[in-house]
Amino acid sequence: MLEKIRKKNIKWTIIKVVICAAIIAGVLIFTKMAPVKMLMGPEKININNFDLEKYEGKYVEVDIAYVWECFLEQETYTQYKGGGRSPGRTTALYYISEVNRDTYGQYIALLADGKQRMSQFDDILDATYVADANGYTPKSTSFKGTFLKLTGEEYTQYKSYMNKYEVPVDWYADYIFKVDNIGKCDEATVYITSAAIVIAFLFAIYSLYSGLSNRYTKQLRKYATENGITFEQICTDLDRAYTTGSTWLLPKFTVYVVGNRVKIVKNEDFVWAYYKEQRTNNKGIVTVTRMVMLGNKNKKLIPITVGSEEEAGSVLQFYADSQPQMVLGYNEELKRMYKKNYEQFIMLPYQTVARDEDNYGENNYSENNYSENVPENNNSQENGFSEEGFTEENSFAEENNSAEEEESDYNSFEKNNFTL
Repeated sequence: MLEKIRKKNIKWTIIKVVICAAIIAGVLIFTKMAPVKMLMGPEKININNFDLEKYEGKYVEVDIAYVWECFLEQETYTQYKGGGRSPGRTTALYYISEVNRDTYGQYIALLADGKQRMSQFDDILDATYVADANGYTPKSTSFKGTFLKLTGEEYTQYKSYMNKYEVPVDWYADYIFKVDNIGKCDEATVYITSAAIVIAFLFAIYSLYSGLSNRYTKQLRKYATENGITFEQICTDLDRAYTTGSTWLLPKFTVYVVGNRVKIVKNEDFVWAYYKEQRTNNKGIVTVTRMVMLGNKNKKLIPITVGSEEEAGSVLQFYADSQPQMVLGYNEELKRMYKKNYEQFIMLPYQTVARDEDNYGENNYSENNYSENVPENNNSQENGFSEEGFTEENSFAEENNSAEEEESDYNSFEKNNFTL
C-alpha cells in the first residue's frame, strides 16, 4: 500500500518539478532574461561615446547631463460606460536627450515614468538651459535603463516633433532610453516576474523534498506512537485492509490520501457518516467533488474525497458492517440533532424501529436507512439517501463561483493617451 503511494508521490513530484521548470523558462523567455540581467547588474557605459546599435536592449548605467525638451506626455484616465471620462493625469513624460557628444552628437528620446522621475528630469531640463546659457557643462546624474528602438505611437510622435522643427535626419537617432527599464520590461514587471521565478524554484525544491522523503507517512508514524504500536504493524494491517480507491478501511482505523500525504483516523472517534456531492460552477465549467463526510465526537466534519458514488457506497457499507456507533445517512433533522442535541443523536444507532419507517423522527433511527439497493422510483430524501446513494437533502448544493456584477452607471477601465 505504502509503496503504491510512494510511486504516486514520485510521479506527481516529477510533474510538479516539470511545471515549475516550464514556468521559469517561460518567464525568462517572455522577459528576454530581464530577471537575470537585473541580478547581474547594469553595464556602465559612457553616454558621450558608445555604439547605440551594440547596446540596444542591454541593461546599462549612464550619466545623463543634457535634457533639451519635453515633447510628449502619457496621460491615464478612466473611460465611463456612458461615454464620458474622468480628468486625465500625467503618468509619464518623453524628453529629448543627447548622446555621443564627444563625436558627432545625436538626439534621442528619453522616457521618465512616474511622478518622481518626471520631477527629476524636469530639474535636469532646467539645469541644461541654465548651463547652456552660461557656457558650462551641466552636472550629470546616473541612471539605469535600456536603449531601445522606437516603435508604434512613440516613434510616430517623435518623428512628428523632429519634422515640425525641421531637425536634420542625421542629427537624431530613432532610439529611446527608458529609465529603470530592464530590456523591454519596466522595473515593477521585473520584480514581479523575479518573484514568480523564486516561488517556482522554491516550490520545486519543496516538492522534491516532500516527494522523495518519508514525510507522507508522518501521520501514520505519529498514530503508531500515540497508540503504542509500531509503524510496521500499521503497514501489515494495511496490507489486509479493505481497499476502495485511495481509502483503506479496517475496523479500528481509516487511512486515506490528501494530496501527497497519508491521513489516518480512529474509527471509534466518529459517530456520523454520509455521502456528499459538491458542484462548483466556474464560468460554465462544472466541477464535481464527491466525499464521505465523517462527523466526530467534537462535532467536526472531516471529508474523505472519493472517486465515485460507488466508492462512497463501499466505504459507507463497510462502516455499516463494522461501526455500530455510527449514524449513517443525511437529512436536516440529523444535522440539527448533531449540532443541537448531541446526546440524543449518539443514541440513534441503539434504538429499534420498524424497517419500513419512512422518516427520521427525533426518536427514530433504523440501521437499514443506509442501503445501496434502494427502490428504483424512490426519490425521497427523507431516509438520508437518494436512489443514487447517500446525499444531502433537496439534491446537491451547487456553488457558483462566477459572480454576477451589479449594474452600475458606468464600467471603468484604464486607458493611456499620448498628447503633445
